[in-house]
Amino acid sequence: SNNNIQNSGIRYSIYGIPTVTEGGYIFSGLSYILSWLGVVNTENDQYDELGKISPVIFTEDNYHITDAVILEPKNITSMKDALIKYGALTVFVNGANPKNEYFNNETNASYCNNESLGNHFVTVVGWDDNYSRTNFKLDPGHDGAWIVKNSWGTDWGNKGYFYLSYYDAPLTSDYAVGYVINNTEVYDRLYQYDVAAFQDSYFGSTKGNDILYRNYYTSAEGDLIAAVGTYFQNPNQNYKITVFVNGKQVYTQSGKSKFKVFETVKLNKYVAVGKNSNFTIQIQTKTAPYLENSRQYFEKGTSIYQNGDNIIDFSAEGKAFCIKAYTFKNNNTDSNPTQYYSPGNTVIKGFVEGAKVTISQDGKSIASTTVKNGKAEFDKNLTPGNYSLTVEYDDIEIEDIFEIYSISRSEERRVGKECR
Repeated sequence: SNNNIQNSGIRYSIYGIPTVTEGGYIFSGLSYILSWLGVVNTENDQYDELGKISPVIFTEDNYHITDAVILEPKNITSMKDALIKYGALTVFVNGANPKNEYFNNETNASYCNNESLGNHFVTVVGWDDNYSRTNFKLDPGHDGAWIVKNSWGTDWGNKGYFYLSYYDAPLTSDYAVGYVINNTEVYDRLYQYDVAAFQDSYFGSTKGNDILYRNYYTSAEGDLIAAVGTYFQNPNQNYKITVFVNGKQVYTQSGKSKFKVFETVKLNKYVAVGKNSNFTIQIQTKTAPYLENSRQYFEKGTSIYQNGDNIIDFSAEGKAFCIKAYTFKNNNTDSNPTQYYSPGNTVIKGFVEGAKVTISQDGKSIASTTVKNGKAEFDKNLTPGNYSLTVEYDDIEIEDIFEIYSISRSEERRVGKECR
């Protein structure tokens, strides 16, 4: 739905940009889609030229996309490669009005030589290297054209399509956006602060060193953090993702970005988070993408930048870092378990039957067992402290945390009575 995409990003939407009253930017549709506000089918929100308010619509037909790439349309070869790898591309052009001097109504061909006249987004679906330059009203100087789908219905152009010169000025003055459909995981929940309205804003060190940016969240249910998404300014950009649960570091994964713009990194191990638990996603890299000039309100202390000893609360400035956490429902009934110390074997409840559970401390494995009757019983008496749990079943591996308190429940009650 073109209507839903536009109206979700303008000033009348709670997720919109206050200064935008109509249309949008090349990143408007991108951030809308990555935020899971869409894609919504047109029949659910028909185009309304005068209306500027659309609801947030969730249906079984919504598409969830987790990766995207941007390209320079001047690089014709990379555009062709992207069409083959990813499919259709979104580009910025001059609206192909049959009455203007840039559109040939007889050949349905468009070439504009003024980059400042871009005002419309369309979809590139193919190309023709041999399309003659003589088919355009103005001579672009070379043959070759993109085959483009417009959004004005099948009564316009050649059943809704037209030719666009490779050398069109508005086209080559902006990015092209493609969507990568390699990640077909159906995640259950998305945690984020950057809901739509991203405008290609990045923050980094003037010295070019790595910086840290992190977002703090509270889990709505028992979740398994399965993937983390963020924007990258360049492909092959080094990153390090660290996940904390209730203030404790649980998992770290490093790598290099595959795309320029947005990538969702699948975690090699899932991280368990209990209901109402606090978790933090921290990313170390060269630049930190952030959302600004949005109508959204961000609670102080939820989005933090750090460069050495320099720490800035971006959320206190009405900004938020673009970090998305994708989760699955946790089939283990108890995440982040705790218990009081007691003599005898250590028993932890709430795991999937047949799962292998390994308990570690300071990176060293202490004991392993198989879950029986919902219990993981270790042939060890563990002393009070913090431990790591690794749970394995159905070809997945989950990292969790486990804490044993220093006094027993009965001792706690006795101490409480003495204090009274």
